[in-house]
Order: sequence, then C-alpha cells, then structure tokens
Amino acid sequence: IRYYPSAIYNFASLFRNKELFLVLPQILTSKFPDGVKIYDYGCSAGYEPVSIALGLHNAMTEKEIHKYTPIIARDNNSSIIKMAKKYKLEFEDEELARLKDFNNIDKNIFFVTSVKNENTTKIYECKDILKNEIVFEEGDLFDDLENGKLPKEPCVVLLRNAWQYMKPRGKIELSQKLYDNLQPGSIVIIGEHDLNSCTKRFLFNSGFKTLKCNYDFKKYDKSKTCKQDELLANCQSKQRVSDYCYER
Repeated sequence: IRYYPSAIYNFASLFRNKELFLVLPQILTSKFPDGVKIYDYGCSAGYEPVSIALGLHNAMTEKEIHKYTPIIARDNNSSIIKMAKKYKLEFEDEELARLKDFNNIDKNIFFVTSVKNENTTKIYECKDILKNEIVFEEGDLFDDLENGKLPKEPCVVLLRNAWQYMKPRGKIELSQKLYDNLQPGSIVIIGEHDLNSCTKRFLFNSGFKTLKCNYDFKKYDKSKTCKQDELLANCQSKQRVSDYCYER
C-alpha cells in the first residue's frame, strides 16, 4: 500500500482484538441479513481471515455462514500470499487459549497439528472446512478502489493495524477513496493500534460515521466473576468495537 514508511513491522496473531471477532457475526447478521462480501486487506499469513471464519462458526449455522463466505483475503506482498495459500499458521499456547472464550470452537475440528517447533509454539494446518471459506489473493486496497475491484453493492472491508504505518497523506487519501468508492451501507473496520494514529479522525472527515455497538458481549472475558467487573468489561468492549467499525 502506498505511503508506507520504508520499514514495516509485520505482526499477526489469532483473534487480535478478541472482542471484535466475538460480535462481528452479530454485526453481519443485523446489518446484512441476506449476506455480504467480506474483504480482508493486509491479511499477512492468514491469521485474521481465519479469526473471522472461526468467529462465524462460533455464532452461526452452516447455512448462515455460506452467506458471508468465502472471505477474500488480500495482501500486496506476493511472498506472503504464497505462504498464506499453504493454510498453515504458527500458534503459541497463549493464542490457542483464546479459543476458550468462544463457546463453539473446537480446534480439532478446524486444525491439524503439522509440526511442533518449540515448547510453546506449534504449526497448525487448516482443515478443508476453513480452506473452503478463505480465498487468498494478491491485491492492494488503493489499486482495487481505483480500478473498481470491489463490488457495486455494500461490502465489509477490513484493513486493521496497518494505518498506523501510513503517512498522513496516505491515510487522508485512502479514507476519501474508501468513502468515494464504497457503496452506502458498507462497513470499514480498523484495528486497535490504528486508533492512536488519527485514523478515526481521517475517516470521520471523509464522511464515515461510527457504527453504534448494541451487541451482546456476554461471552467476552468469561473469567470475570464479579457482576460489576462483567459490566465494566462489557462497556469497554462495546466502546472498542465502536472505535473499530465505521459505516459508509
């Protein structure tokens, strides 16, 4: 993507910003009950589209899931896309522990252990149930917007934790291109680390509005035992998801 600094720190993990993946299915079914195309840009090795797909399985029936798949996962790095097409991900035990917050996810249904690297890291290969729901492609969001490669109907576009690496000029241009080229009703989703880089302000200035979050966070952070703590976690999660999601 244009206007990046010369050095970018590549980092990805399973369920990064967990609260988003817990409620994304609710957002999809409430805003797009008949289905919608999901595009995940800067998909890296595939952690994020896999997180999206697992979140769908956690909350939806197989029939419902088909309305929102395949997820189109794009990255402008051809080497990364080549890697992603192997559908193999390296997980630490801490990442796998996040699955406990998703009631209906059994890792044995979705993954097979490929190689044991170290004591806390293993490589997992996605089973066909996930492979069939994610399509990896080389693609650049700037170019795709300019060349009409996104649908002429509302869609969901994720570009998360990448804006933080962009120069202000790039953020301003991309925000405006998203607003000008996406159809009304489309949703743009950014990441936690993008919030400190004025991304929210640039999206607002381009015409986007915050997606109001009125979704159920009962599954979020099941370790909470005190009702007051549960309420606080619920409110904080709603605020975070509202900070991540913007409607055209």
